[in-house]
Amino acid sequence: MDASSQVQLPESYRCYQEMVDEYVDWLVTLGQASKVRHLGGEASSKDRGQVEGVIGEAGAWAWLGRHAAEVDLYKPETETSDPGTCRAPDFLINQSERPALVEVGAMFSDGVVNRTGLERHCTPGAKHYQTLTTSICRVVKKKAPQLGSTTHPALVIATCINFEAAMVAMATCHLDELLIGRTVIQGSFDPDRGEVSGPLQERMTIEGSLFLDPSDVTGIRKNVSGVIVLNLSTHPEPLAMGVLNPCAVRPFDPEGLPAACFGSLDPWPPKQVLKTVWRTATGLPCDDDSSKQRSRAEARQRLIDQGLGDWLDELDGLTS
Repeated sequence: MDASSQVQLPESYRCYQEMVDEYVDWLVTLGQASKVRHLGGEASSKDRGQVEGVIGEAGAWAWLGRHAAEVDLYKPETETSDPGTCRAPDFLINQSERPALVEVGAMFSDGVVNRTGLERHCTPGAKHYQTLTTSICRVVKKKAPQLGSTTHPALVIATCINFEAAMVAMATCHLDELLIGRTVIQGSFDPDRGEVSGPLQERMTIEGSLFLDPSDVTGIRKNVSGVIVLNLSTHPEPLAMGVLNPCAVRPFDPEGLPAACFGSLDPWPPKQVLKTVWRTATGLPCDDDSSKQRSRAEARQRLIDQGLGDWLDELDGLTS
């Protein structure tokens, strides 16, 4: 029997089948027949969460394979005959002799819909929604113990297949919450006039931060070097956004994964205000505004390359 035929996804997930087949073939070349059987059982499960776990693991492997110099299956010191009971990281990556461990966890689509109000597929119309922060935190809290005794930097990749949720809630203004917690708007209320008086101010609560204790702004989950949110709904080239733990025992160097945009606290330790800075591995800003400006500049250059520079100059004159 062909190995890939052992891991068949349900019809509603078949757009990911080729990616899963490639992952299975890779596992077979490593002699991981027992792991393939385990994945096959999860893929055929009636539990959608298990199916999406298989997709998440395969999707993370595929993305790492394109953007890390080396990707290998992590081999714990104590082997187990049952991959389902293994409590160790999934992958070992290596970039310029800087190894790092990766553990993958899926944000299950039904739970994401319930927590965010955003669907797996794009739906028209305005709506109230919550961010992905709670779903991401649930994955990291569950996976963090598996990274406890490692000697290398360790990342958690949280995968998402909900198109609407990922496209809306993966904006850097939302992912900031993973580092600085929820931000609230405060103002003085005048009871006589029944309205807010004076200026409104933003205040960070630190509540919900993955890596900071809100009681004293000290580090927590220091064994986790960072988390990457991987939007698999844009397969075959997922969007990857990450945040780095400022208090990690073993910090991760973003140069190890140049395709991701990483948020970090700068400066750290903080002086007066906690601020998240988003940069690529090469140091380019990759926050929401910078990304939009870069996209506009690239679009403008394409028009110039097509000989439409004079038209752009005329348009600039009309809008200035």
